[in-house]
Amino acid sequence: MRIVLQDIRYALRTLRKSPGFVAAAVATLALGIGANTAIFSAVHGLLIAPLPFPRADRLVALWEKNPERGWDKNWVAPANYLDWRRECDALEDIAAYGDRLETSALSGAGEPINVAGAAVSANFFHVLQVRPQAGRFFRDEETWSTAPRVVVLSDGLWKSRFGGDRGIVGRSILLMQRSYEVVGVAPPEMRFPLPEVQYWRTLRLDAADQKEIFFRRAHWLRTVGRLKPGVTWADATARLSAVAARLERQYPETNRQMGTGITPLQEWETGSTRTPLLILLAAAGLLLLIACANVGNLLLVRGAGRHKELAIRTALGAGRARVLLQLAIESLVLAFFGGIAGIAVAAWGLPIVRALRPPSLTQLESIRLSSAVLAFAAVIALASGVFFGLLPAFRILRANFGQELKGAALESARRGRGSLGSLLIVGELALALLLFFGAALSLRSFWGLTRVQAGFDPRDRYTFSITLPTLSYPKPENSLTFQNELLRRLRGVPGVSSAAVVSELPISGADWSSDFSVRGRGPDDYGVEVVHREASPGYFATVGVPHLRGRDFADSDRPDGLPVILINDTLARRYFANEDPIGRQIAFDRRPDSKSVWRTVIGVVGSERQEALSSEPSAEIFAPVAQSSIRTLHFVFHASGDPAALSAAAAAAVQSLDPSLPVYRFRSLTQLKLDTLARDRFLLLLLGLFGSSAVLLAIVGVYGVTSHDARLRTREIGIRMAVGATAQDVRRLVLSRGVRLGLAGAGFGAAASLLCARAMASVLYKVPTADPVSLAAVAALLVAVAAAASYLPARRAARLDPVEALRGE
Repeated sequence: MRIVLQDIRYALRTLRKSPGFVAAAVATLALGIGANTAIFSAVHGLLIAPLPFPRADRLVALWEKNPERGWDKNWVAPANYLDWRRECDALEDIAAYGDRLETSALSGAGEPINVAGAAVSANFFHVLQVRPQAGRFFRDEETWSTAPRVVVLSDGLWKSRFGGDRGIVGRSILLMQRSYEVVGVAPPEMRFPLPEVQYWRTLRLDAADQKEIFFRRAHWLRTVGRLKPGVTWADATARLSAVAARLERQYPETNRQMGTGITPLQEWETGSTRTPLLILLAAAGLLLLIACANVGNLLLVRGAGRHKELAIRTALGAGRARVLLQLAIESLVLAFFGGIAGIAVAAWGLPIVRALRPPSLTQLESIRLSSAVLAFAAVIALASGVFFGLLPAFRILRANFGQELKGAALESARRGRGSLGSLLIVGELALALLLFFGAALSLRSFWGLTRVQAGFDPRDRYTFSITLPTLSYPKPENSLTFQNELLRRLRGVPGVSSAAVVSELPISGADWSSDFSVRGRGPDDYGVEVVHREASPGYFATVGVPHLRGRDFADSDRPDGLPVILINDTLARRYFANEDPIGRQIAFDRRPDSKSVWRTVIGVVGSERQEALSSEPSAEIFAPVAQSSIRTLHFVFHASGDPAALSAAAAAAVQSLDPSLPVYRFRSLTQLKLDTLARDRFLLLLLGLFGSSAVLLAIVGVYGVTSHDARLRTREIGIRMAVGATAQDVRRLVLSRGVRLGLAGAGFGAAASLLCARAMASVLYKVPTADPVSLAAVAALLVAVAAAASYLPARRAARLDPVEALRGE
């Protein structure tokens, strides 16, 4: 220990004499370690850290699949869920919850506000094994509609709205103007199924519906279960599949080809975020390798000037192992300071990562430098110190210190360092190309997505949403009266040219789907999984969707009138390729019966993308809102003017009609479209940042190698100039060194890129992972960068005075 402490003090004294070297090395390491620490904090928080539930590894998500309908990891029908819960003996219990959060107006305690809630089965908290911090959770009988209305508050809503008052338990609050008894408060860590959740209420299923066909046909629940002790994931999957097979035999009309699956809840929760985060972690790792290679080169340059010092220490009795220990401690001291700086960079960078995160990654809001993340930073700092410290150690093991004292081996030692340094730079350039190629693929994918035609025109279009409470608007005609009056007032706002209502906005997910049949066709001629939305007259003109044939909805399409529909051109091409669909009648059943409602096609409109810009438009049917019953209304209007003024005018119009209705999600359709690109933009920005950093480090590395190489060749250059070589010849000689390094790095990097880029296939849009255009462009850039980095050393060498060079020799 005494020797180690002595070497640490000596290392600090030695490094203090080289502040420029220390600053460059620490800054380079800080960049690599900081990037890794910041990304790992996200990976740890989302992918590694266990969910905040007891025995979370036993929790699984259960889902349905159906190859005929193209379903995989799909929602579950309520009747199927209840059968699973009764019959699957592999699980302790299974809970259900709504497929998306609901937005409700919370009133009765100050100004009405919108809150996000989840409808769950009464055993939801029991399955998760969560304990309330106040009150209780739900009782089993409260799942059903016959029980009183009860609600559990989130910790955030409890504190922000009710001041953390424990007396709220047992009192009633108004959600959508219905009274709910607050029975409990969830603990702070309870944020399932989504971080935005502010309350949980029971599903209030109707027991009488269990025998109805729609109870097994409509799929809208998500389910979570807890494996019994000793039961494996594979066992549970097999037993659940056996239950599904029995249900298929018993209910062939609704459960045909209806399979099941189980996914660990941790994996389910990460979903589509896993691949992008792992790609970013790999990119950060490559950046750290490049940083280590750069620091290794700095140490080699520094070591070349210390050979005589080390030779003298050896001659005075220091063994080779003792010298290696000293150099290793110097490397670890550098790594220590680099690690401290890297943690500081990560702390500075985490707010940037949170600011850049896509809206779907709300979990990133809570990422922090936890103890596990700091331990990771310490490990990679230590590993980095060992990695770049091995390089000068390798030279020491090969050095002939006896010859060093005589000066005979100095030139060969320096040239040996140049060869090893060149290998490091080639590796650096190869890794930089790999990183930049990933950024180039991401850029091409993002550019392609921005060019996708969404099917509507987002320019100068705005939207906001409201949810109508059942008590105030008990009948469809009440809702229709409110819609029409609000639309009239919106159209009177200065700058507004048109306004309409739709049940679901484009590229926001499908509202609902069904099979359908066309009157007059055979029993086996039906459509599968057609998407449904409801819209008011003028919706398509308001959002810029072309009307291709037939007519639009009209005010005469009343609830008591002829049932009518519009179809999009995707459906028209797919199911009416050789006939005119206008006038044909459609029922939303695979096999219509006497209860089926036939709706007449009155027009064909253009296709909007429903799920995402990267997903092709689905076949879609629109019904008039007047002939439907919808509670959540999305108003859209075409207007010019200040968005803030338009937002205020829209809110004022709603408040003038019903002061109890808060407006939420006011935004432009342009922002709506941009939000769908958020994940791709997040990946592009971080990959671009890492790629640019890698290229910058490569520039520094190539500059250092060519400069050192030019200094080693001073005598050779002097002789060449003495016998007639021009300045241009010398520049070409030095530049060729950088170009050769660039070509070698580009070659190895291109090969690595072709092997590794397949990992990005799932996050790219219509871009081949072996894209020759991107690969050629990035390779050319790296060669150009290597040449540019060699220019200053070449220029300096060309100005060399041959007489002075030879005299120095």
